[in-house]
Amino acid sequence: SILRGHLNAQGQLVILATTSYDPNSGQKSEGELAAVDAKWDPARSHGKTAVGFAAKIKQDPWEAQSGSDFTLEMFARSIGGKGHGISVVLGGDAIKHCEFSSIEVGGIKVEFAKDSKGQYVAELPEVELVLGLDYPFNPKPKNDAQKHASDILLGETHLKLTLHGKALQASGELMSVSISAIKSDTPPLKWMRPFTIS
Repeated sequence: SILRGHLNAQGQLVILATTSYDPNSGQKSEGELAAVDAKWDPARSHGKTAVGFAAKIKQDPWEAQSGSDFTLEMFARSIGGKGHGISVVLGGDAIKHCEFSSIEVGGIKVEFAKDSKGQYVAELPEVELVLGLDYPFNPKPKNDAQKHASDILLGETHLKLTLHGKALQASGELMSVSISAIKSDTPPLKWMRPFTIS
């Protein structure tokens, strides 16, 4: 359920409405409801499904301790039309110094496999890609209610990826991460960053 309301002058929460939200029912999401309330209608991305860089999120460095299990978190976002499914490929010299076991996105967890190049690959066909949001926003949010709606809407487009693995030996090599929308020929999101194993 979604509670909609505001804080009054005394700082008390006043509930205006309670809405049950089922993402498959065609009802508006929390961000869409907030945008309607704020009288703000930002431009949306349409067309083919696509994955791009996260917005307004600071990504943590990729770090692990040698001989220990680790989790790496990274964020991407849906920047195209609605759809389902992402594929993830991990490569670069850093992967020679660790083993990746699985990846989790939105409660969906799958094991990594290795391809003929020694890269780690995983497909998550059930991951939802919501309708993307143009960023920077168009039009820009002008007041607190619109800024609040923009934060919720933008958050709804983000994907949190959690990678699980074990670090084998110290390294400061680069790791590449490629995230693609399945069944779409849009270019993948590509990262190349140091993975520091100390």
